Amino acid sequence: MRNIIIIGLFTASFISCVQKEKKVESIRLYGQTELYEIIDTLIRSEDANTNVVVQELGKLFKKKSSVGFGVVGNVVTDPPPPPLPPGIENYFERDFFETLYKEKLIDSIDVDYLFNQVDSSHVFGLDSTKVKCILVKDSIIRTYFDKEKGKNGYEQLYEKYRAHSFVRFSTPLISADRTKVIININYHCGGLCGHGSTLLLKKINRKWKIIYTKTTWVS
Repeated sequence: MRNIIIIGLFTASFISCVQKEKKVESIRLYGQTELYEIIDTLIRSEDANTNVVVQELGKLFKKKSSVGFGVVGNVVTDPPPPPLPPGIENYFERDFFETLYKEKLIDSIDVDYLFNQVDSSHVFGLDSTKVKCILVKDSIIRTYFDKEKGKNGYEQLYEKYRAHSFVRFSTPLISADRTKVIININYHCGGLCGHGSTLLLKKINRKWKIIYTKTTWVS
């Protein structure tokens, strides 16, 4: 009887561990259709110029000071920033949304509505059935660029996917009326090639158009 109880406890413990591992490894797929429409638009643009996308969406973090500069039409709203290293962290401050409102790019209700969506506690992933591109997990991308092993990440990227670059997207912020979306795009194409931007897109005549661009880093 004692042996049966011990075996039962061990089995329950093992199942619990397996379930925890699955929970850690699984990616919560992003379900909003706006994101997939936008990714399809951006991937086909000249700025992206790649069909390899990191599956995990970058987390969003809140911050107090701003970095970057905005371009509305041909008007530069802030001084250019120094080059920043490419990464998956995406920082937003409330003042940024206030600026968009003052420039009449978003509605007043969206200042807090968008800022309150900035949350680093969740990791979302793209659904491979909803995108027309090659999705690669972040962990795999990192193995390609493991400097300790002397690997050339872009050579491996080309050997595996016939691509010279890849793109990371952030988790999007969607306006209250669902006609505007803010998203970060990070384009990686080499040590001295790449850039990151915060984009504001608006749905006009059923198509997503970029109406605001803010550069976050340049390599």
